[in-house]
Amino acid sequence: MSGPCGVIMHPAIRFLLRTIQDVRPKVINCADRNRQDCKHSQAAQVLTQKINDIFSEYIMSSISTAYPSHEVHFHGIANSTKTTSTKTAKNKNVGKQKLDPLYKWHISELICMENMVRQIPEWGFSIHCTKNSNLEHAAVFLPETNEYFSASKGYGATINDKRARVSNISSIQESYLCINLNNKGQESESIATEKMQALKSMHLTSTTHCTDSPRCVIDLAYISSGKLESLISSKNQDISTQAGIFIARESGALLADLNGNPFGPGSTGLI
Repeated sequence: MSGPCGVIMHPAIRFLLRTIQDVRPKVINCADRNRQDCKHSQAAQVLTQKINDIFSEYIMSSISTAYPSHEVHFHGIANSTKTTSTKTAKNKNVGKQKLDPLYKWHISELICMENMVRQIPEWGFSIHCTKNSNLEHAAVFLPETNEYFSASKGYGATINDKRARVSNISSIQESYLCINLNNKGQESESIATEKMQALKSMHLTSTTHCTDSPRCVIDLAYISSGKLESLISSKNQDISTQAGIFIARESGALLADLNGNPFGPGSTGLI
């Protein structure tokens, strides 16, 4: 199926992007109405939960209706205990058609809550679908800027219905580098050492443009579209980041671990 610009997309990702566009006004309206009341962290968490519920319930319901045999999960954080929680869609068609465990959709919680509260546009959600535990489709959605990065296996990557390709800058010294080796803002001595070793291994110069970034999945989406050229991250195994890694790969990005070995499921860190 072709997009408005003639880009061929898998029907599943085309459906997902339409669904994301449908729910966007509700997400933005909720954020705009309640941001000014978020002067304390508790209020910000309440707003985050509201936005998570609006987005996840609409997306989960839509996927369950379109693909009644697929499993659909939302992965979030329980605010009271800070523990990981998972919400699974209740499919009305389960009695008529059994769930197919081969296909599983995973929806992340809101990425970069602080940005959303402060009206910094880089916040959003990630979604990916697996078949036999292998990634088939993925999307990263930024509601504030109305940007949606997506990819399907064998179809390449897109940004807002246009083909997405990585930057043609091949020199690390000329690239814009994002660094994500922090642990919730508290950088330990071992993490600081890890960061310095990674930087030294890349032979960076004083002319290299660097930024310390906490939003790995968004940076990966930006790499897929050529907005950024490179990323060093220790965060590569969580639900949201998997979508970014898949989209970056489909756009032509080269991935390795912090030691320069080919990146894989068991890798520690990501370059």
